[in-house]
Amino acid sequence: MSSDDGSLLQMVRREPVGEVRVTVNLDYGVDEKLPEGTRLSTIEQEFISRLPATLAERKFKLLDSKHVTVAGYPALAIRGDLEADGRAFRMKQYLILQDTRFWTLSTIGPRDAFDQKVEPEFDAIAATLKLQ
Repeated sequence: MSSDDGSLLQMVRREPVGEVRVTVNLDYGVDEKLPEGTRLSTIEQEFISRLPATLAERKFKLLDSKHVTVAGYPALAIRGDLEADGRAFRMKQYLILQDTRFWTLSTIGPRDAFDQKVEPEFDAIAATLKLQ
């Protein structure tokens, strides 16, 4: 099962947070080259280095990244700014490593409302995530 944009799961909050609608995408991939027990630190730099190229048309700029735990697994929280159609956005993405599977949980919102409205809602969703 996947959403219209190709994500494994897309959740949209029914009621906007203020004027902001919070959308969360969950995607996964499998990398058979990774031996079981691979540490997140061995793949995170490659993942981060791909973001500017992947989001080049949106002028992506990495703000910060830090190690966290999501759903009981090691994860990397990434925040960045980007632009689309002349508007400023902020994104947050968790890269979660589960054995040989990568999960990405991501959201994007207006830059001026992100820290106060979008990010707290997104982090609350991430705190309840369970992966099987």
